Amino acid sequence: MIAATKSQQPPEAARLMADDHSELDELIDDLLAALDEENKTLSFQRLDLLWARRGQILLAPAAHLGMKRLNALSMFSGMTMTSSCVSCPQP
Repeated sequence: MIAATKSQQPPEAARLMADDHSELDELIDDLLAALDEENKTLSFQRLDLLWARRGQILLAPAAHLGMKRLNALSMFSGMTMTSSCVSCPQP
């Protein structure tokens, strides 16, 4: 499968990606400022926040796809599933 280029992405996806990158840029700037101040405690806090947010951003598409698969499986199995993903189809 070929990855979508920026021009092929839906406008909402492109906006979300730009927002995520802007947020990560701010977190990196905050981390660098704390490192410049040689504030170890604040540096570790900001590094933890950066890695946590990065992880959320990277895992969000997989979690969304996982909920879609669970919902699709529940339609075929007759089980009732509820999704916390607002854009996922409900059985």
